[in-house]
Amino acid sequence: YYRKGFREAQVDTTVTPLSDKEVAVKFSVVEGPPTVLTAVDIVYDSTLLSPKKVNSLTLLGAGQPLDLFAMDTMRVSFQNALWELGYADALVDSSSVVDEAAHTAQVQFRLVANHLTTISNIVVTGTEEISPKTVLNLLFFKEGDLYRRSAILESQRSLYESNLFKLAAIDVPQSFDTAKTVNIVLREAQLHEARVSAGFNTVDYIQTEGRFTHYNLLGGARRLDITGTMGNLLARSLNG
Repeated sequence: YYRKGFREAQVDTTVTPLSDKEVAVKFSVVEGPPTVLTAVDIVYDSTLLSPKKVNSLTLLGAGQPLDLFAMDTMRVSFQNALWELGYADALVDSSSVVDEAAHTAQVQFRLVANHLTTISNIVVTGTEEISPKTVLNLLFFKEGDLYRRSAILESQRSLYESNLFKLAAIDVPQSFDTAKTVNIVLREAQLHEARVSAGFNTVDYIQTEGRFTHYNLLGGARRLDITGTMGNLLARSLNG
């Protein structure tokens, strides 16, 4: 209740024995008056984020309860929006001033972009059969690019979707610097997969199927799929 803006809420419990092994528990909640926002101020650089973008990320407004969950979501959303523009070291400071007697509050967000950040170095570890060059080709960023959030997420998804790795983690050491080092930590998966199945019905009689997949044929994440099916086996003997 406190986090949702009801800062004076009270909760009491009553435990009533029903038997030797059972009790009844009753929660009595008195919400009390909500702490209502009178102002939500967002200080930002309009040359980086448009008012339309800021409004789309704003979850609180005057007349609403002081919701701490929404405040934290807004802070993270603003930070991600600046990261997407290449400001990975951006700071979003949120503060609130509460008038306990009047049950009102004012909230302010201050967005500080700081400096543009770029990717200076990409370090690939954990590969044995797969070349680091193949890993770099699967990424959506390269050295010298702006360090964007979407590129990191898309690159991690690309590594998993290649079926070459059972672990693909992208880590960037904390540093307040314009140049970032990106560590790609990998654990290779099985590069070959084979499967054989068989079945019987009154139309195809005995049928078998085999499938073979090579996920890194000749390197470069080239994929080879071979499937073979044989049906109507022993059909003349089993007919009727």
